Amino acid sequence: YQTLQSVEAGKTTFVMGVEFSPEEILVYREAKAGTQALTNRFITINLDCTLDQELIDEGLARELINRIQQARKSANLNVADRVKAVVVFEGPEKAQLEGVLLKHKSYIASETLAVDLSTNNNHPKAQPAAIVLETSCSIALEVQ
Repeated sequence: YQTLQSVEAGKTTFVMGVEFSPEEILVYREAKAGTQALTNRFITINLDCTLDQELIDEGLARELINRIQQARKSANLNVADRVKAVVVFEGPEKAQLEGVLLKHKSYIASETLAVDLSTNNNHPKAQPAAIVLETSCSIALEVQ
């Protein structure tokens, strides 16, 4: 690290007893495999962009929040209305999405002003919302 700082400062550097001037050394910065990096002369920021299950689940929770918010908008609800929300999933990722909803229930409920949030296999008032992954998502809202 000190050698790199010396080279970047334009100073003569010794490597294994051999003297090198700043013009004789070229410094290349590149991202490690599997990461994204931004760099300039003074700093390099290296981000690990690997998605683990926790990040995927958080992203799916945000998708569910978006679908519930869209359902609130379609129902012309007041911004401050508290609701009971029932989400019906139908499709190959049903179990995964139900798990995400249960795992992040308090977060989703607080973001959507849901005093009660649940899943169900069928609900007579559930309106089609949108597809999440490859699973249809229908939502029933009841103002509390």
